[in-house]
Amino acid sequence: GSFGPKLADLLAEIDTYIDRGEAVSLMGFSAGASGALNAYAERMQVVTSVVCIAGKIQRPESIGERIKMQNPAFIESMALLQSNLAMFKPSEKSRILSIHPLTDMTVAIEDTIIPGAHEQTILVHGHAAALGYGIIIDAPYTSRFMKRLIP
Repeated sequence: GSFGPKLADLLAEIDTYIDRGEAVSLMGFSAGASGALNAYAERMQVVTSVVCIAGKIQRPESIGERIKMQNPAFIESMALLQSNLAMFKPSEKSRILSIHPLTDMTVAIEDTIIPGAHEQTILVHGHAAALGYGIIIDAPYTSRFMKRLIP
């Protein structure tokens, strides 16, 4: 499927929480990091922070043909993200945390980095290990990052 309806669903979900007066932070994992960042670009005034774990953020041209065929929505999301990243101001980048492992054969470390955003290297090797560690063991760190940005 295409990325547009997926982004619209995510934005509607964000709006539901905002309408209830709740703070919203986003987390994106691997390919989902581009979706979280695109939603942030659309709701920057209300989303307090974004955490990306082992996220494919940069160099969409490096995505393999098999992934392009299997996940066209991801390709659309990555294309949109490149224009959104170019528009982020330093203050908006300061609300983003990108977490990556020491090494990753699935997503190159350089593809997880947003200049001007916060960055954390976790002491694991591999994509799956980074996702598990980032979600479970690193949760107190990511939670503190998100909570400190709530107005």
